[in-house]
This record gives sequence, C-alpha cells and structure tokens, in this order.
Amino acid sequence: MAGPIGSGTFNKNPGSVQNATTDRVDVNTLSLSPQGEAFIKEKEDKRLFAYNDNRHFCTEGYGHLIHGEHSCESEHIPNHRPISQATADQEFDTDKLRTQESCVRRHVEVPLYQREYDALCSLAFNIGDLHAKAPHLLQKLNNGQYSAAASEFLDITNHGTHGLVVRRKEEYEMFMHGNYDATNS
Repeated sequence: MAGPIGSGTFNKNPGSVQNATTDRVDVNTLSLSPQGEAFIKEKEDKRLFAYNDNRHFCTEGYGHLIHGEHSCESEHIPNHRPISQATADQEFDTDKLRTQESCVRRHVEVPLYQREYDALCSLAFNIGDLHAKAPHLLQKLNNGQYSAAASEFLDITNHGTHGLVVRRKEEYEMFMHGNYDATNS
C-alpha cells in the first residue's frame, strides 16, 4: 500500500494544515513533515543552554539529553552552558530520526495519513517509547480503529497535568483533522 502522499496539503489558516488525500500510506514511506516539526518545536521548551530537566537529566535545546539519563553535575557539564540555535536544530534532527520516527515505524503496523504520522511522532517525542507508554493507543491503531486510537491521546496526560492536557488535545486535532496549530495553549 505504499505510495505518494500527493500534493495533499493546503493551508486553511496560519498554523493549520489539512490533508486532502484520501489514501493512507505505509508508515515506512513517511517522514516528519515540516508542519509536524514546527509543531513539536513550538510545544517544546527550547533552551539554548544546558540544564537538568524535571527528571534531573542533563538536557539542552529541544529536550535533547546530552549524555543519556545523567545529571549535568554527574557529567561535569556546567549548568547554563550555552549552545547555538544551529546545534539545537541539529540535535533535534538527530533525535527525531533516532527516537520518534523510528519508534513510530517500529510499532505502527497500519497505513497512516501524514497528519496521523506527525501526531504520533509528536507524542513519541514527548513521552518516549509508545509501546511502553501508550500500549492501548497502539493496540487500537494496529487493529485499524483510528478514531478510537486518536481518543487515547486524550488519556496520556500524567494524571491531568494542564500542559499535557492541552498538548494531547492538539495532537488529537492533528491526528483527526490535520490541525497543526500549536498556538492554542
């Protein structure tokens, strides 16, 4: 079922992309769209310096773990060590290929629209391994229950954390309707 996504996208309003194609394609033929990348970057708290994230892992840029799951102190990295925008963008590109895109391709067995793929990549970027942290979503999706899978986004909120509730609603809207607007929060 592999095939091109076609010209299939058009802007209805700034920040919104609608997918005009009617055929889903093999997940292995997709890659994160520019709109999907912009959405993720808008949702992430970009910092052009090293810091310990909320799990105390040394992080920089768009949530890039500098040396895996270690603190800046344990890695002898000065807190607030600056990085460039180019470095943040390069790390994002590396992370998107290594983490979210490979995770989606590894666990999704059904064809997807571009908008569905982008929403799943955003989720994977935010929570990590979909298989471990969103098993019900994957089960429904791989059974071809696309709407039921989309509804699962709304339950992955770390017990109702406000920022995650907003992000999951936006990812749901992207998955279901192709709305890439990340400015609703």
